[in-house]
Formats: sequence, structure tokens, C-alpha cells
Amino acid sequence: MKYIAGFIFALMALLSTVGAVYQGYDFFDLRIRGLKAPAQVLSTSSSRMTNVGSGHSYTTTRTVAFVTADGTPVIHEFRDEFSGAKAGDTVSVFYNPANPRKIIAGTFFGLGLFLSLIIFALLSVLGIKFAWEDLGFSQAQI
Repeated sequence: MKYIAGFIFALMALLSTVGAVYQGYDFFDLRIRGLKAPAQVLSTSSSRMTNVGSGHSYTTTRTVAFVTADGTPVIHEFRDEFSGAKAGDTVSVFYNPANPRKIIAGTFFGLGLFLSLIIFALLSVLGIKFAWEDLGFSQAQI
């Protein structure tokens, strides 16, 4: 049984680490080497997601427009970012100057997701330790 539990925890640790690296790279790369630009929210739409537990889950899409440092206009669509922003509001985005289509929102949602994945990976490693640790139970007690 400890082999199965150890394998499951190891798989969770691996997937969490890969997700954290992916999420963290995008967040930190564009925050450090990207350029910050003000973007105007062009439109906001909300749609109900089907086949979700209670059937009352919604996703919000916001279309924003900004101009790069070299004057190129860019329009990008974000899902579930810029909570509360309405059409006409100004928000911040970070983009790659070499590839302006690579954009992240100027919010800290990505950082929160990165930290959550790191914590989940560490808890999974702790789970591996407990799965393999002899807890002092003998076969007769179980």
C-alpha cells in the first residue's frame, strides 16, 4: 500500500512542480524582462459554464487594447482576469517586446497560482515521506 501512496504523492509532486515552473516562468519573465503598458478594457462578457457542480459557475472574458512601445496596436482577450473592470477602464499588462502577443495581466493572480503550486508540491513531498515512514504499526495491530 505504501508503494501506491508513494507513487501517487510522487506524481502529484512532479505535476505540481512542472505547473509551478511553467506558471512562474511566464509570470517572472514578463514581469522582469517585459514591458508594462496601460491597456483599455474594450468589452466584458460573462458566460455560464455548463456541467459544473451546481451549474452556476461563470467565466468572464475581457478584451483589452494597448499600444506597444514601437506603436503597434494589440488587442488581447483575458479570461477571468481584472476582476471588476468594466469597458472603458484602464488596466495594466506586461508584454514581450520581441513578441507582443505574449502578454500577462498586471495582476498578481499568476503569482498566487505559482505559490499555490509550490506549496502543493511541498505537501506532496511531505506525503511521500509519511507514506514511506514506518508509523510504528505492526501487522498484528492492523
